Amino acid sequence: MSELNDLLKDINHVLQFEYNIRDRYDRVFYIASLLVGLSEKDYDVSPMDTPDVSRVRQLFKNERQKDYGVTDDVKNNLTDKINQLYNFVNSDDWQGVDLMGMMSSQFVSNKGKSDNGQVFTPHHIAQLMADVIDVKAGDVVLDAAGGDGALLTEALHKNAESVGIEIDSKVFTLLVANMLIRKGNWSRLYKSDMLTDEGKQIVHHLSYNDDGNENPNAVTKIMLNPPYEKSFHPIDIINNIFDNVKPGVKAAVLLPDRKLEKEGKKKVRHLLTNNRLIEIIKLPENVFTEGVAVSLFVFVTGETTKDQEVYTVNLKDDGLETVKNGGRKDIHHKWPDIESKLLEIVNNRDQKAETAKIIKPDLKNLENLSWPVPVKPFEISSQDFMKTIMDYEMFKQGVDVKKLRERIADAVLYDSEIAELNNKILIELPLKTYKKTFEENRKLQEERKMLNE
Repeated sequence: MSELNDLLKDINHVLQFEYNIRDRYDRVFYIASLLVGLSEKDYDVSPMDTPDVSRVRQLFKNERQKDYGVTDDVKNNLTDKINQLYNFVNSDDWQGVDLMGMMSSQFVSNKGKSDNGQVFTPHHIAQLMADVIDVKAGDVVLDAAGGDGALLTEALHKNAESVGIEIDSKVFTLLVANMLIRKGNWSRLYKSDMLTDEGKQIVHHLSYNDDGNENPNAVTKIMLNPPYEKSFHPIDIINNIFDNVKPGVKAAVLLPDRKLEKEGKKKVRHLLTNNRLIEIIKLPENVFTEGVAVSLFVFVTGETTKDQEVYTVNLKDDGLETVKNGGRKDIHHKWPDIESKLLEIVNNRDQKAETAKIIKPDLKNLENLSWPVPVKPFEISSQDFMKTIMDYEMFKQGVDVKKLRERIADAVLYDSEIAELNNKILIELPLKTYKKTFEENRKLQEERKMLNE
């Protein structure tokens, strides 16, 4: 993987300083156009190309035809590096790497979130999502908030067919590129909005024919990382997807930890009444660089959460570490073992696991819909206990605590004698300090008593 990073850095340098392509996104787009051009030489255009994909292919073709005024040596140098990149993606070393995502991370500032509120998915979390719902060859995997294709790329790695929907024009081009640069991949990709009737109809036709019968090539799994902010209506997006696929489809969905407890009650009740929430995996707090705490929610469509128990577990650490100018990386190769143990716990619904908890969702009040954070037991130190007792006694005696503290502080600083004895510091205070303070308090109590009488 380090060799791939070095190759991408070299390509970025050539495009920025030799081709003079200053905009970061434009560099990613140009690389994507060259990679897709290579793929089109290797195999025919996919029979599953949608009109949206055909338009992007034409954009890529136009981009490849641009003349950047570079020498043949510079052009040949870039061609050689692009060929290396293309060969990597189509080799056994690929392992589901989201190439467009990698380039965006290196070339584009603040890649974490798109203009449409999407938080892009780290590669190892995409792996976990695919594994927890057992994506495999023969599956048709839908991501209707496709982003740049991180989740669908992982589905391809599992030899599943991928179907993607994305609303953002720029991000859609990266999604198309990620899907097209793999040899023999027939993906169905659509540029649409899941909050519109068009988006819902696309999903419906992926599962059902016009006569209402189930499509033999229907969606069998869903992987989804929708936008999180309320203004982008994440629960509506999920409902519009789940309502239009066949029953029994397993879905892995990323959402902020307590999203189901904080969103509109009507839409969340609809989601949970018509689909069964079976598992929640709380992810480590630092998984997403945007600082949002996220959990992986696993559903089965067409069933119900009502009166059902949900298995939850907290993944405290994913083993990744932050690398300077490189994001979070699995530099010690801990993730494979961590994921393997986590999947064993979840698949066996191991209730003895340290952070495992069974919850029973309350659909009426929308409670118990997240991994339950343990409540720390109430503890009080002997010092706190004594302070409380003394404060109460001084209150009963009418002692001015503030004034007493000031007198003691002054006495320690100015009137006391300090000595060292047996490795201890001894502070001796003059008795007159306390006599004067207690005499004042005694007079104050007598005055209060006379007033009350």
